[in-house]
Amino acid sequence: MCLTETWLSSDMPSSLFLPQNFSVVRWDRLSRGGGVAFIIKNSISYRQLHTPPEYSHTETIGVDRKSNSVNHRFIGYCRSGGFDSAANYTLEKVSHVWDVSVRATTKSAKSLINDFNLPELDWEFISGPVNPVYRIFMDLFNDFGLQQFVKLPTRGNNVLDLILTNDPLLVSEIEITCPLATSDHNMITFHLNDVRPQLPAPSQGFFNFTTADYHSLNNYFSAIDWNQ
Repeated sequence: MCLTETWLSSDMPSSLFLPQNFSVVRWDRLSRGGGVAFIIKNSISYRQLHTPPEYSHTETIGVDRKSNSVNHRFIGYCRSGGFDSAANYTLEKVSHVWDVSVRATTKSAKSLINDFNLPELDWEFISGPVNPVYRIFMDLFNDFGLQQFVKLPTRGNNVLDLILTNDPLLVSEIEITCPLATSDHNMITFHLNDVRPQLPAPSQGFFNFTTADYHSLNNYFSAIDWNQ
């Protein structure tokens, strides 16, 4: 489970909200509000990604999860909003973090689960207003070859919470449900496709012409009287 806008702080221990047999990876905003966290079953093997100190203010966390068939890298992010120079600077830093996190592994499917607070994104035409913050996001979206799966509003009439991935087969059965607890954002549920469908084995044989005896074939065809 990925939570954004957790409103957690350093004086709130995880034991206050964490169910039994679960672990948490969290980033708490130093000011009021915000925050992001992953809540993970103890039976799931994962590794928390290290965020360099110079990016500690970007409200980004990440975990690697291994499964039998597919390795996953999940990155959670919560953007505080705003479109001024400070918001532009922070999102530039976030794009740097993602560039390192996404490009650092080539064998994993990458998923970015985020509250971007970009209400004017048009997901039908994959476009947004002429604004530095929107431009940075669209550059990130295109550079990483991402797809976005949330099509219905998650707060009011806006699609603010996104599931982005570079693997179109990774997620399915996406549903927008009622908010969790007192949140003012709808909750998104989806199925993670750990096991990929296997193509059936070919039922009919085929010739391997690389091992053919072309010399004998030439002799055979040369002995035929093609005028008969």
